[in-house]
Amino acid sequence: MVEEVNETRCVQTVSKDCDGLNIHQSTKQAYIFCPVGGIFDMSYPNSKLRRGRVQGGGMLCPTITCAPSSLFVIDSIEYEEVDNKKVVKKVSLRRLTETELFKLMGLNSQETELLVNSDISKNHLMKLAGNSIVVNVLEEIFRTLIIEKNTESGQGDALF
Repeated sequence: MVEEVNETRCVQTVSKDCDGLNIHQSTKQAYIFCPVGGIFDMSYPNSKLRRGRVQGGGMLCPTITCAPSSLFVIDSIEYEEVDNKKVVKKVSLRRLTETELFKLMGLNSQETELLVNSDISKNHLMKLAGNSIVVNVLEEIFRTLIIEKNTESGQGDALF
């Protein structure tokens, strides 16, 4: 289900060069480009100091927090011809779904499906994703700690 969103306070302009949006950011340029399909962070839309709204050209997800409803995907931009000029007719933004958030956090499809189909509310699921640590990152931290401990004791990295 695509949810229509009317919050555009931090969307500065629609880019004339490419299919995407110029998102307000506190830099010399005053904006950063995010393409259609890209993800950006709309938290604190009236901030004069906010930076890092778009990560990796919109292809990396900004930090998921307990208020993940501030993360948006640019679904589409519709144009129309007016006096031989391309004019924006409609910009479609949507919030990341709880399924997308859990997959970004490193859960597999089965685990994500179990959580989404449980009796836990959508709001609580989104807070849960924001309070989590990425599974792959945690595994690597433990792997590194175990390897370092085994190396110090002379056992090498026999566990892996």
